[in-house]
Amino acid sequence: MDLTVTVEDFGPIGEGSVDLRPLTVFVGPSNTGKSYLAILLYALHRHFRSAWWERLWLRPPWDDRSATKAQALAHAMSTMLVHAKPGTGQEPVAGEDAEASLREPIAAWVRDAVANSGPVLAREIERCFGAEHHELIRHGSNVARIGLQGRAASGPIRSGGVIEHRLAITGQILELSASVPEGTMVALPRQVLDFQRWTRQTELMVRETGSDREPTWWQLRELLAVVGDRVLDQTLGPLRLPAFYLPADRTGIMHAHRVVVSALIENATMAGLRRTGPTPTLSGVLADFLRHLIEIDRRRPGRRRFHPELGRSIEESILQGSIRIERDGTRYPSFRYRPSDSESDLPLMRVSSMVAELAPLVLYLRHVVATDNVLIVEEPESHLHPAMQVELVGQLAKLIQAGIRVLVTTHSEWVLDELANIVRLSELPEEERGGISDSETALTADQVGAWLFEPRGGADGSAIKEVPLDETGYARTGFEEVAMALHNRFATISDRIEGGE
Repeated sequence: MDLTVTVEDFGPIGEGSVDLRPLTVFVGPSNTGKSYLAILLYALHRHFRSAWWERLWLRPPWDDRSATKAQALAHAMSTMLVHAKPGTGQEPVAGEDAEASLREPIAAWVRDAVANSGPVLAREIERCFGAEHHELIRHGSNVARIGLQGRAASGPIRSGGVIEHRLAITGQILELSASVPEGTMVALPRQVLDFQRWTRQTELMVRETGSDREPTWWQLRELLAVVGDRVLDQTLGPLRLPAFYLPADRTGIMHAHRVVVSALIENATMAGLRRTGPTPTLSGVLADFLRHLIEIDRRRPGRRRFHPELGRSIEESILQGSIRIERDGTRYPSFRYRPSDSESDLPLMRVSSMVAELAPLVLYLRHVVATDNVLIVEEPESHLHPAMQVELVGQLAKLIQAGIRVLVTTHSEWVLDELANIVRLSELPEEERGGISDSETALTADQVGAWLFEPRGGADGSAIKEVPLDETGYARTGFEEVAMALHNRFATISDRIEGGE
């Protein structure tokens, strides 16, 4: 399921919208807001995926536990109209999911729960950016606005209107609100249907016997949690998935991560023992990255499905060697590289910047990122020769095929050109792909989306627009103008040299 994100006056961005797809690409000049939007999406992932949400659903955002409130919610739950199994038109049977319409007390509960999470989201956004939320408003504007609009897998959410979540950032507050119209159709799990049947039987028993038996507050609370989660799943789509962020300048971080972490811990443990200067701070994305590096080989997989084979594919096709982890008796890991033609390791500080740049991606695929996760990578092409940039795009396509969603920011024309090839390849029947390299690595047009962040000049900020794919590849993104200007400059110099002769 995709999600449309609209942005207005946020960071360098003036306005625009993006449809998040399994592979989403942000392209454009520097200082146009690509990283701003990527970090915002990371913060939203962390917020809507956090354990705090579980506590929220289990603690309704009101203090009134009166019988009237409980009865109203129980009645709304028991009278949801069950229509059919999603996407089939068939009547549901016991133990199967079905579509139902949200009654107003339930819709209001979801709206209140989302709105009450605003202060928590504000703290997460500030943590991820390492800045106060009012500093994220575009210069010259008084408010930044972000909108989230979900679409169910079978099409737009029907009846009562589309569910939207809106975020407004001002100098004083960050306000989060939701539009959940009464009558909106959502797919609900069998627990809700079982609850409906149980409450109907209870109501019948009450009418016939005069019993005062009714659903307890705790039973109702658990059912509300089920409904709330399902509504968020259908309206927030990928934002409900765990996300991981690989920031820019990974080479420098990999070279110096032990020094950085050691210094931070030393400053923290010496607090109060001696006078120090201002404690250095890190943005949340960088702090999370360092934390993952420290714990990289000590994470418990549980039921998560990691993809070390994808990491090995990058090692074999691009790095020509393997990334290794050593621990020397301290809590800090040491990352090393072993060339494929050698039996000894090299520390990352003595290898090429290309190896250091891609080492975190290999390690994350081996230990951190699993199926149904989101991986955000800033400038994956950094320090890569154009031929290796093209190869890496094919490796990213394999991640999509393995069920990992990917968002990248890039300045590379090679990345876009190879993406165009991969999408066009999907239009060619498999039996006709003979002789084409990596013919199994193909993605359809609805799996890939590229968005251009384009400066508008003046104080208007940048604009975001989709880069369409046609028969000649992705449409103009500004790279052609640079190439043409270089050619024209060469031609002018050459003409004058020849004219002087």
